[in-house]
Amino acid sequence: GDDAEAMLAELQEKLPGALKEHYYNDATKTWDLQGMRDDLEPLQKKSSAAAAKSTNKEKGSPTPEEVLAQLLEISPRSTTEDYWDAKSKTWDMQGLQEDLALASNPEKLFEELLALSPGVLEEDYFDGKTWDVDGLRSDLEVSRAETSSNTEEGSYFNDKNGKWDTSGLEEDLERARKQAEEPKKEAKPRASKDQLKAEAMFAELCSLEKHQKEDYFDAENQEWDVDGLKEDLTLARSKASNKGGKKGGKDKGAEKFAELQELQPANQEDYFDSGEWDMEGLEEDLKIAREGSFLKDPERMMTLLKGLAARTSKEDYYDKATKKWDMAGLQEDLQLVMGEKSSSR
Repeated sequence: GDDAEAMLAELQEKLPGALKEHYYNDATKTWDLQGMRDDLEPLQKKSSAAAAKSTNKEKGSPTPEEVLAQLLEISPRSTTEDYWDAKSKTWDMQGLQEDLALASNPEKLFEELLALSPGVLEEDYFDGKTWDVDGLRSDLEVSRAETSSNTEEGSYFNDKNGKWDTSGLEEDLERARKQAEEPKKEAKPRASKDQLKAEAMFAELCSLEKHQKEDYFDAENQEWDVDGLKEDLTLARSKASNKGGKKGGKDKGAEKFAELQELQPANQEDYFDSGEWDMEGLEEDLKIAREGSFLKDPERMMTLLKGLAARTSKEDYYDKATKKWDMAGLQEDLQLVMGEKSSSR
C-alpha cells in the first residue's frame, strides 16, 4: 500500500492529470501496480535526461547535439542514427566523443590504416591542404573488418573434424611477426607553404636560366636552400631585364605558374618543356583554379554580389545561429546575377 501511494504521488507530480481511480479498484481494493510502473518509467527517464542535460549545461559540458555538429563539420557522412537509439531515446555519447577525437586527428587514422593496409598512399586522402576524413574512416572500417575476419578462430579451426590448420596458422603467424619487425613506412611528407614558394622560385629561375634541382634542394633532409635561390633568382631577373623583352614570355610563364601553385598543387613538368612554357594550358588551369578558389570564399562572393545587387544582404545566406553559409544558394544567385549583367551589355 505504501509503495503504491508513493508511486501515485510521483506520478501526480510528473503528470498532473493522473488520478487515484486510474490505478485503484475500489471493488477489489487492489492497485494496478504494473500499469503505474509502465506510466511512470518513461516519465522518470525523461526527467533524468533533462536533469543530466541541465547538469552538463551548468558544467559547461557539450550536449550530444553539439558534439555531433562538430563531427559533421569534419566528417559529413556521419549520421544521427549512428549515435542515437530511437528505442531507448539515448545518445551514445562515448562513441560520439571517441569518433570526434579520431576525426580531429586524421594523421592517426591514416597511420592505423597504413598499418593494416601497407599499400595505401597518403595522397589518396590528403590533397595538400585538407584530409578526406570520411574516406579514411570508411576504408579503415573495411580494413579492420578484413583483418578481424582473417584472424578469427573459424579461419583456422574445422568444426567438422575438430582439427586446427596448424600449417596455415604458422604461416600467418610468421608473416605477422615479420610485419611487426619491419620499420613503419613513413608517410610522404606534406609540402609546407615555404616549400611551395621555393618550388615556385625554382620554377621561375629555370625559366630564365638552366639549373638543376639538386643545386638548391637537399633530398635527404627535404630542405631548400632558400637564400641561395633568392640570390640567384634576383641575379637572373636582372640579366633578363638587361636583355630586354627576350625573356618576357618566360617571366610571365613563371609568374603564372607561381600563382597556380599558391592556389593548388602543380608540377612544373606539366607546363614547362624544352625551355618553353605552355602558356595556353597554364592560363586555362589558372582560370579554373582562380574560379574554384573564389567560389570557396563566401565573403568574397558576398562582396561581389552586393556590388551587383545592392539590396542583397548577408543575412540571406548566413545563419548566425549555426555560423554557416548557404554556399549553394550564394553561388547560384551570384552566377545568376552575373549572367544577367553580362546579357544586358
